[in-house]
Amino acid sequence: MLDTTVCSKKFPFPWGQSNMSGLLYFSPLLRMSPTATKKKEKTIGKVTHYYDHISVAVVELAAPLKVGDTVCFKRGDQELVQEVESLQLDHEPIIAAKKGQAVGMKVSGPVHEGTLVTKV
Repeated sequence: MLDTTVCSKKFPFPWGQSNMSGLLYFSPLLRMSPTATKKKEKTIGKVTHYYDHISVAVVELAAPLKVGDTVCFKRGDQELVQEVESLQLDHEPIIAAKKGQAVGMKVSGPVHEGTLVTKV
C-alpha cells in the first residue's frame, strides 16, 4: 500500500500512482462499495398495454403503488421517469393500488408493452 502522508498530513482516502511521471491521483471510487454507486430500485410491475391516443399505460402490479410515487419505465436503454398523477381501476379513479391489480396510469411519454416499471 502506498503511504498517504503528503506535506506532513495523513489523508484518510486512498491514493494511487499513475503511469505518467510518477504523479499521484485521488481515486474516490476505490472506497465506494458497488451498491453505493447505484440507487436501489424496486420493480413494481410491467406494462401490458399502451393506449397511444390517450397516453395511458396498463400496468400489471407486482407491488403496491399510490398516487404521488415516482416511477421509472425502463426498456433497453430507454427510460421515462415521472410522478404518478392518476391511477384507474376498472375506469374508476383510485388513490392506491395493490399487488396483482392491473391499473391504468397516465404517462407523459410513449411506453411499449413489456416495459418494466420500477419505483425510484
